[in-house]
Amino acid sequence: MVKTEGNRHRLMTLAWFSQWGGNGVVSFYFTAVLKTVGITESSEQLIISASLQIWNLLCGVTAASFVSRLGKRPLFHALAIIMLLGYILITGLSGSFAQTRDKSVGIAVVPFLLIYFAGHGIALTPLLVAYLCEIWQFTLRSKGLSLTWIASCLFASFNSLVNPIALDAIS
Repeated sequence: MVKTEGNRHRLMTLAWFSQWGGNGVVSFYFTAVLKTVGITESSEQLIISASLQIWNLLCGVTAASFVSRLGKRPLFHALAIIMLLGYILITGLSGSFAQTRDKSVGIAVVPFLLIYFAGHGIALTPLLVAYLCEIWQFTLRSKGLSLTWIASCLFASFNSLVNPIALDAIS
């Protein structure tokens, strides 16, 4: 598993990115994110959350159907760019809302959450397990997949313990 540089790279990259690509903060604390931008009504949060789940399904199914035409690597590159831009805009608008308390700035965060999750949905949702099974040679596939999921769970555990502290500190 660790003999070659390629194997070491395969072992942690997807597990790390699947948990530390920002989606832990946005997914686990979605209600808190909405509250920080002035969307406090539970009915509004429910509508946004339900719409987001339908959006995620559509993005994942659409991307999965185009994998053979577009290739996995371009989808992963697109994912990184879309998620980065979405996260930058979410962060900037959230910071602007914190200073101005302008309701329209808070509402503007919602479309960028959808854009962010579109990036997540085009590669991490449909490809994470499939890509792992494909990149590991047959003799290491089950071990590689198992260790990647263990690492992913450890990264997710760290996220669930550290993110609440960070969110409280930065409001």
